[in-house]
Amino acid sequence: MKLRLFFFQFLFVSLLFTINVFATHLRAGQITAVRDPNNQSTLTYIFTLTLYRDTQGVDQPTAILGIVPILANGQRGNVIASPDADANTPRRTVGVNIEEITYTFTYTFPSQGSYVIYFQEQNRNAEIVNMSNSVNTPFYVETVLNILPSIGSNSTPQLRNPPVDNAEVGQKFTHNPTAFDPDGDSLAYRMVIPRQSPTLSVSGYQSPETVGPPLGTPEAGSDSPTFVINSFTGDITWDAPGVYEIGTKGYANYGVAFAVEEWRKTSAGYTKIGEVIRDMQITVRNQSNKRPELIIPKDTTIFAGTVLKAVIRATDPDQNQSIRISSESAIFSTATTLFPNQPAATLDPPNHPPKVRDQYQYQGNPAQSNFEWKTTCTQVRVQPYDVVFKAEDNASSPNQLTSTKTWRVTIVSQPPTNVQAHADGQSIKVSWDAYTCSSRALLYIWRKEGCEMGVIPAYTIGAPANYTLIGRASLMTTSFLDELVKPGTSYQYLVSSSIDNRLHSLSTDPSCTSLLLKPGTPTTQITSPASNTTIAPSSSLTIQANATDTDGNIAKVEFFTFRTKIGEALTAPFSITWANVKEGTYPIFTRVTDNEGNINLSDEIIVTVKDIVNATEPQVKRKLITYPNPFLDEIFIQYNYPIQSISLINQLGVEQHISYEVVGNQSYLVKTNFLPAGIYLLKIQDKNGQQLVQKIVH
Repeated sequence: MKLRLFFFQFLFVSLLFTINVFATHLRAGQITAVRDPNNQSTLTYIFTLTLYRDTQGVDQPTAILGIVPILANGQRGNVIASPDADANTPRRTVGVNIEEITYTFTYTFPSQGSYVIYFQEQNRNAEIVNMSNSVNTPFYVETVLNILPSIGSNSTPQLRNPPVDNAEVGQKFTHNPTAFDPDGDSLAYRMVIPRQSPTLSVSGYQSPETVGPPLGTPEAGSDSPTFVINSFTGDITWDAPGVYEIGTKGYANYGVAFAVEEWRKTSAGYTKIGEVIRDMQITVRNQSNKRPELIIPKDTTIFAGTVLKAVIRATDPDQNQSIRISSESAIFSTATTLFPNQPAATLDPPNHPPKVRDQYQYQGNPAQSNFEWKTTCTQVRVQPYDVVFKAEDNASSPNQLTSTKTWRVTIVSQPPTNVQAHADGQSIKVSWDAYTCSSRALLYIWRKEGCEMGVIPAYTIGAPANYTLIGRASLMTTSFLDELVKPGTSYQYLVSSSIDNRLHSLSTDPSCTSLLLKPGTPTTQITSPASNTTIAPSSSLTIQANATDTDGNIAKVEFFTFRTKIGEALTAPFSITWANVKEGTYPIFTRVTDNEGNINLSDEIIVTVKDIVNATEPQVKRKLITYPNPFLDEIFIQYNYPIQSISLINQLGVEQHISYEVVGNQSYLVKTNFLPAGIYLLKIQDKNGQQLVQKIVH
């Protein structure tokens, strides 16, 4: 009897073990969303859950999502829906015993708001070495989606490159998710700990470079291994894996996760509007195979309408191996739901991608592919296009190795042409040819004193050197009237196009002219206050000016700050009161007009408006705005007090003072192309000794 009982107990435990082993199949995945393309006015969204499973485990024929609202207090509410996947679940092979399954869900939200869409399933695959008991750990991914009137239509980033990849002991590993946002939003990346539920991380998680011993050694042959994600491009780099727990299996699986954040530019700067959490797996092997080397062009900025051509090359240290160059980037897709900014680019051989991965074409060693993109004005946008290329060798399965690199292509609007400036009465008229590049751009008119017909760059970040912005115009206009000019002074004009007043395509034909200083032209000068006067905010500022004319007939004196009129006086003494002046630094000048319509301008004076700060003033009064954030080569700062200094503090606590330039009232520009990627604290100290600190991502 005891023997029979022991037999049944053994059988029961064995069955449980067998069920558990064969249930271990999920290796990676994520959830993405697009607004229903058939009805953009509704709250209907189409979600895509993409899972990567071990085909040696049980199948995953269907899936269920969970949807919860984010409440006003930032907490998550209760589940409001659990939609089932549609019947069609496309599949493709993306690796040895690895299958990609795509599930789609259609759901109409009850109202606008912020929502979390999640997927949870038992179980992950076994033998993940950087977490505890992965075989019994649930698999969990989520996406945050905001459906708000303040941000307009919103689809999540689409992640194209499969999140299952191979690494080699002692060799640098690189991977890029090939994310693309159909709305043109800015993307930022950060590592997160994989989760097993909405609030619970997996147990015993360790970042891959800390698992060991041995921990592994970078390719350079010294120092400790590193595992990082580039917050701006999404490149994941592990330099370099060690041999931990590979043993007789010949491999070791590592599980990681990262967030793809979505940022949109609004009137208040850049605002985070959602994120996708992707769970990923890296398989490390110890073999003699060497990864291929990929050669791509340098990051490129081109005008819309350019036919962009390039040759992508790859070599492999193992001379007997062939290479295939491929890309999963969205710009190769002819589907407008994925890549709205058609036409698509091409790659020859056309590995970008077919439905079945094994259809990719291998070439020789070295290998090369021809890239071509006939760009159009509809493809102009603020963010560059990230074109991610992959070179993969044909080592025996499953030992193939890859190299991944990202080419950033920025498409800017075409510059205005045939800029002309000539006197038009008491003003200068600036004209240009009709603008033919249909895009979301505006035209910007720039001016500087003096004629210096030097070489003009094709485009510039921020204002052209030594020029001041004097006006904006729609694409439908072909002229601008500059009415604030001083007779006898030469002015040089440029016109640019830009969609965000940041990256400007410049006319390369500046035009210079002046108004004739006629005898009897009236004169004016500000007599009070003196230049460089400082007053308290919200004060009333009285400005006085004189005006003279040969016959004494002055029609009016107008008062301006920047190019904004703040008042006028018709009779002497010429004076106005400017009420409730806000903090800032203001250039102030006057324009006099005599009875015959002749005009002239005064010299500028500078008035600074700042508060008298005491030590107890709360910082909440001070408004610090930085954009874009994340940023690449520059960051704009808006701060409502005059700035004394700007510094950056890195993650080691090292503080570095940096230079900046004033680009407008309470607006500053910092060039950051010298910075390595990472997270920093931006510290602002104003002229009253007060400090504000804000986290920024480079």
